[in-house]
Amino acid sequence: MIINYINLNYPYLISLVRCVHIDYVEQFLNDTETHQPRLTNLEVDYVQLKLITKNYTTESTRLNCISENKLNICETMVHSKVFFVYFPLLKPCFLY
Repeated sequence: MIINYINLNYPYLISLVRCVHIDYVEQFLNDTETHQPRLTNLEVDYVQLKLITKNYTTESTRLNCISENKLNICETMVHSKVFFVYFPLLKPCFLY
């Protein structure tokens, strides 16, 4: 049995706001399932993001994350170098 997968294209999607279920977040970030060349704003749960990207090592999700210049996550944390390689357009933010 052959199963064909369709890669969905969202050429005008620029913002993805916190999704409820991890499956939806994974679908939107996985470039084998979706393509959104203008997605620049992502609001996501940090734990979900870390799971989906396998601690920022998965190539299929990195390609859809590379254009992000705004990432909203509720948790406070110190990001590793690999995090900023995964999201190169993000600028480190320091809270005082």
